[in-house]
Amino acid sequence: MNEGMENLKEIQDLEDKVNNAPDDSDNDFLCAVQLQRIANALEEVLKLVKLDQAESKKRWEKETIGE
Repeated sequence: MNEGMENLKEIQDLEDKVNNAPDDSDNDFLCAVQLQRIANALEEVLKLVKLDQAESKKRWEKETIGE
């Protein structure tokens, strides 16, 4: 077999592997669930940071005005 035919055979083998790859929808679902948990946790952290900033601003304003 010449080099061109060998390359063609390799390409066909790779295409067969891609086309016959298992559908890993279970893994995709688990990844999506984990990403959603991360997004929810980040949302909660942002909420807490904003709340803390608002409380800190109020304390700072009281201390500054009270002087």
